[in-house]
Amino acid sequence: MDLNEIPRGIVRDDEELVYFYEEDFEDTDGGYTVSGTGARWEWGTPTAWPGSAASGDKCWGTDLDGNYSNGASETLTSPVIQLTGVEAGSDLVIEWMQAIHIESSTWDRAYVELSLNGGSWINMWQHTEGTVQVNWESMSYTINSYNNEDIQLSFRITTDGSIVYPGFYIDDVTISESK
Repeated sequence: MDLNEIPRGIVRDDEELVYFYEEDFEDTDGGYTVSGTGARWEWGTPTAWPGSAASGDKCWGTDLDGNYSNGASETLTSPVIQLTGVEAGSDLVIEWMQAIHIESSTWDRAYVELSLNGGSWINMWQHTEGTVQVNWESMSYTINSYNNEDIQLSFRITTDGSIVYPGFYIDDVTISESK
């Protein structure tokens, strides 16, 4: 199902979740911004590995037609997400699809982080293994006792000066209230 078909703030019967934010990157880049050294994050259709978006045609990737850069420290950051209508004390679930083909975390690292109200970045996930190639998989992180904070997400990769791979790809980002 296309995420755009799920109206904001209603219950989706099959999962009993209330969605307050969803971005499938099909129509726009979602207002996400790119920063950092060697930043090659691109929005569009992958023509190299993984060969497609998780759903639809478009996603974000560290290089849609090749490998990430040597000596890079690049970040893809969401716009500030204001979650109106979320009851204070609710548990929120952040979900995203990711594909990753990256060198061992000894040399190259990938992170997914969040910031509440512009505060410090909180680690939700990081690459901690050897060299991996994992096609699209669903990832999630729960914020317990959400208290009406603005949320911002970042997807970050840092690399050493040698071996490179196709990189880090993101699609279908949602924030829902767990019921």
